[in-house]
Amino acid sequence: MASALRRSALERLASHSRRDAMVQQFLSLADALARRFQQRFAGLIELDDARQVARYELIRAAACLKPGCCTTAAYLKQRIHGALQHYLRDHGRLVRVSRREHEKGIHPWGHQSLDALGADERPYLDNLASPESEAPASEGLGVSAEVLLQRLPANEAAILRLRVLESRSLRSIAAELGVSVMTVSRHEKAALAALREQLA
Repeated sequence: MASALRRSALERLASHSRRDAMVQQFLSLADALARRFQQRFAGLIELDDARQVARYELIRAAACLKPGCCTTAAYLKQRIHGALQHYLRDHGRLVRVSRREHEKGIHPWGHQSLDALGADERPYLDNLASPESEAPASEGLGVSAEVLLQRLPANEAAILRLRVLESRSLRSIAAELGVSVMTVSRHEKAALAALREQLA
């Protein structure tokens, strides 16, 4: 009985040692993934938060790996990226709040029900402006930019959104969509020409 307990303790110790060695080996991978993710969603997640999520998931995933797994890096990358996406989905803010304001604990715009009561004892939903009360589109344009984009082919509209609204480079758009830089440039020019024709 004592030898079985000793053997079990040694196995646990070896398992922890393997996990710790794997965490040390792939720590730079977790930090790199966190940095790339934060740069992609710079307005929605802080670098420190992304790094903590990535490192925590690295520790959890390393504990699940069997010795001699040949796809260790790919598996860890998939787990870390999934954890970052889940964190952004569950904790990302639609309204950007500075860390200093958030740490005060008084900012109301976290994830919460629109039926929750605000400071004036009325549901947040009641405090939102109705669409009818919003200012109409400017007379010069006549239609909104989104309506114009919806009239374009889907690939051209997507490239124009990434290029203009997110200020992405041609190279990064091409890498994300899996096409050449020339293809992105050609679709961008076609989309701009179509918009000019609609506005003429």
